[in-house]
Amino acid sequence: MIYMYRFMVDKRRAQDSAWRIPEKELFLYGILCGGIGGFSAMWIFHHKTSKRSFCVPYTVLFVLNVIVVLALIVALIAVPIVLR
Repeated sequence: MIYMYRFMVDKRRAQDSAWRIPEKELFLYGILCGGIGGFSAMWIFHHKTSKRSFCVPYTVLFVLNVIVVLALIVALIAVPIVLR
C-alpha cells in the first residue's frame, strides 16, 4: 500500500509539474516493499507505462518478486509435510 501511494504521489506531482520522486527511489521501494504493488500501481495510475527504460527493468523486478513469493509459499507448505 505504501508503494502504491508513492506511485500515486509521483503521478500527481508529474501532472502538476512539481518536484518528482526519483526513479531510483521507486526502484528501491520495489525491492524493499515488493514489486507487485508498484506494478499494479503503474497500470492503475497509468504512470511510467510508456517509459521503456523504467518498464522493462521494473517488469523484471516484478517477476522476481512473484518468484520469491511463490517460493516462500511452496516452502511454507512443504516444510510441515517433510517434518511429519
